[in-house]
Amino acid sequence: MTVLQWAQTLASFATFALFTISITNWLLKSWLKGYLSELKPNGGSSMKDQLNQISRDVTEQKISMARLEGRFTQHIEESAK
Repeated sequence: MTVLQWAQTLASFATFALFTISITNWLLKSWLKGYLSELKPNGGSSMKDQLNQISRDVTEQKISMARLEGRFTQHIEESAK
């Protein structure tokens, strides 16, 4: 093979490799973009928003439970008198 043929072969391999890397990069970015969008709040429909809502609900339940526990303890103490 001549130098020109080697250069053409290497150029075609390099072009194919660059094309493959570019397509793979584009596919990965578009695939990850869908998942990453779930991790950012967007007003209610993302996973992040749902987790924040669950966290608020759990906090409210803890507060309600503490209030009930206080009332129960107070009632028991008043009944014991």
